[in-house]
Amino acid sequence: MFLVKSLAAVGEAALAPVTAQAEAPPASPVNASYAGVAPFPLAMPFDLADVQLLDSPFKLAMERDSVYLLSLEPDRFLHNFRLIAGLPPKAPIYGGWESQPSGAGRCLGHYLSALAIQFRSSGDDRFKDRLAYLVDELKLCQDQNGDGYLAGMLTAKAEFADIVRGDGNGLKGQHPWYILHKLYAGLRDAYLLSGNQKALTVLIGMSDWAIRVTEALSDEQFQIMLRQEPGGMREVMADVYAITGDKRYLVLSERFYHHAVEDPLAKRQDDLRGLHANTQIPKIIGDARAYELTGEAQARAISEYFWETVVHHHSFVIGGNSVDEHFSAPGQIASHLTPMTAETCNTYNMLKLTRHLFTWDPRVEFADYYERALYNHILASVGPEPGQFTYYVSLKPGHHKSFSTPYESFWCCVGTGMENHVKYGDSIYFHDDDTLFVNLFIPSVLTWREKGLTITQTTKYPEADSVHLSLRSEDEEAVGPVPQDKIKELGELCVWLYGSKKEHRPPVIESQNPDLIQLNAVLKNRQAISALRAQRELPKAFEISRPPSAVFEEALLATKRQLTTAMAHLALGYDGSEELLRVAGSVANMADTVYTDMERKRNPEKKSRLTEA
Repeated sequence: MFLVKSLAAVGEAALAPVTAQAEAPPASPVNASYAGVAPFPLAMPFDLADVQLLDSPFKLAMERDSVYLLSLEPDRFLHNFRLIAGLPPKAPIYGGWESQPSGAGRCLGHYLSALAIQFRSSGDDRFKDRLAYLVDELKLCQDQNGDGYLAGMLTAKAEFADIVRGDGNGLKGQHPWYILHKLYAGLRDAYLLSGNQKALTVLIGMSDWAIRVTEALSDEQFQIMLRQEPGGMREVMADVYAITGDKRYLVLSERFYHHAVEDPLAKRQDDLRGLHANTQIPKIIGDARAYELTGEAQARAISEYFWETVVHHHSFVIGGNSVDEHFSAPGQIASHLTPMTAETCNTYNMLKLTRHLFTWDPRVEFADYYERALYNHILASVGPEPGQFTYYVSLKPGHHKSFSTPYESFWCCVGTGMENHVKYGDSIYFHDDDTLFVNLFIPSVLTWREKGLTITQTTKYPEADSVHLSLRSEDEEAVGPVPQDKIKELGELCVWLYGSKKEHRPPVIESQNPDLIQLNAVLKNRQAISALRAQRELPKAFEISRPPSAVFEEALLATKRQLTTAMAHLALGYDGSEELLRVAGSVANMADTVYTDMERKRNPEKKSRLTEA
């Protein structure tokens, strides 16, 4: 994780409308999805519209996925929905799991989400138009059904009829809530990410139906029903509450709390052995959402403990978990290196949970796991051709990957795969009021609208061990390297700031203002402030989360040299202003202190190279 601190003075801290795309929602959907009462977030994600990928394996995977999304035929997904609503289908149903009577509709929900994500990321109206067609068709089917019900499963109506009568066993071993959750989530994303108001209408209609269909269940019978995989119903009902403010949906969300699984986690007991892994992870995402909306301490405790025990005691080195879809005994996963390891859906959901936790407490541990799982499992799960996704990523030595077919598989991991590879931009950067968190080294351009800044990240990581960040203000030149004709002039100042003649350094200014606001009266434009404020905090970006190495030491040295150049550039640009030189000297001394402290912690016995650079 990389931090760029104290950018508050670069631009006005007011929420700016999203203007990158025509007809996008007037304000960032981040604000709606993160509305709540909990003392959070400490780190906010950026709107997908404000992050654009540059050339890299991630962008290639996104483009390949986009081609696949546009190759799919909406009417084939809608086949059963129209059939159930008494309307003639317009096209034959897809094969694989979509053609199963109890499984149809799962991938349509994921497809809605993927289209919404890619529209928000790219501004390409082809995705928005396809989304609008699907929502129009779903609204027609819902109206035909007459009661808010909407599904593609041919068996579900009979199962829910028993639930209406108060029978918790009514699902008869099936998992319609799991399938329906994908549709709820897809409609939510269509509304939040593309501004489709009809999607919200359909979502509320489905949510009202869910209240009616479960109201006859006693709490005991509801818990019996939860023995069948409920998907992320706890989360999505909380989201509907966040969007509408109607507490009936929050009450239903709370009923989807599964005591048999979540109560032991609240007591920090790992009873996960033998449980179907991806049934449990969405339940915990629901707890995370409950904490954000209610401030309930137990919901946070469950979320944090579950993450801790799954990541540290149930996960493979690539970040994935489960053996044949189930948790093994804690600490024993290495003894199960079979072809059926690391289901991709599990990691899709673990990254969602990690993202929640990082916003509450932006720790390197969360960013490190996210990076590890994203690079080694999610990126590794996409095939060389559009529409190819892995179900498992086999960790059996000498084994191989198996991919889905584009139009005849439609496993659960095809659905999550549709989303995985168009949302790489959602967790590269986070921010608070004056801090930019660079969590992933993925080439990209970030537009920080509140600050009037554009940050460009270029890197070939992990093939190369360097990352370059450049900043540009709205109406100014890029803050870049020093022009060649200034190099000679820089020499003496660089010696002054960082050379061995320390007695020649400018005196340190004693200031109670860590942001050095007094520079506003000295410097003549925001470009200089941008450079100074970004560069002066770079030493704090290095948090040791892996064993020290020569690469780490070289990174420190390189950053120190960059800081030297930035200070010298600023000073030369302002006629040798004595005040600027004094402040630059203060920052230089601060950097020396940070570097020396870090080097001492790394190796107390070794003489620091940093003071010799």
